[in-house]
Amino acid sequence: MQGGVSIVAASRHGDNTPTLNRASGCRVSRHRRQVTLFFWERQAQPLLAAAVESGLIAVVFSEPPTHRTIQIKGTVTRLAPTRRADAMLIRRYRRAFADALIELGYPGPFAFGLTHGEPDDISALTFTPTAIFMQTPGPGAGEPLVLRP
Repeated sequence: MQGGVSIVAASRHGDNTPTLNRASGCRVSRHRRQVTLFFWERQAQPLLAAAVESGLIAVVFSEPPTHRTIQIKGTVTRLAPTRRADAMLIRRYRRAFADALIELGYPGPFAFGLTHGEPDDISALTFTPTAIFMQTPGPGAGEPLVLRP
């Protein structure tokens, strides 16, 4: 989840209108009970507002070369500025994601552009997972995975 995967999050507004945005990395807590996603705030403002308003989020993590995918649904616990150490996580994530796309033949500027933003424009959205599903295309897609304490 914290490596070179595509991370796309979705939520909904009060009128049930969906909204989504690509994240630029994540941090999984040591106890694995919370996940923090990083977003370029100017791009993700509709998603962030909807997630805070509804308290709900669904996130897919997908490996570009294999399409191996999981979906995590959860409840939003907070929206906050990033921590100082998060900048390194975001840089590492962006590099790994871009490298995965470049290996598939995408040009570097395109690969890096998918997760580009201004360093002072990053917000961290933390949520508590409530359900995890296998979403890799094919047999088993949509099957729940067991959450372990």
